[in-house]
Amino acid sequence: MCGKLLERPELPPRADQRAAVVAARAARIADGWRADETGPRCAQFFARRVGERVMVGIKRDPTREIRR
Repeated sequence: MCGKLLERPELPPRADQRAAVVAARAARIADGWRADETGPRCAQFFARRVGERVMVGIKRDPTREIRR
């Protein structure tokens, strides 16, 4: 499973990325995961549960066109 993409939800344009990471972390914790703290400028965190470890983060899709 190393390096395997498990989920890929798309955020709307100009979404609050920090709020998305905080919400994803809270959802993992509510589901029984232990999640690392996230710093004020961090867009990712690691979570673990019963032998599983995942990284949850926000990354730009390089295949998508940037609209301004």
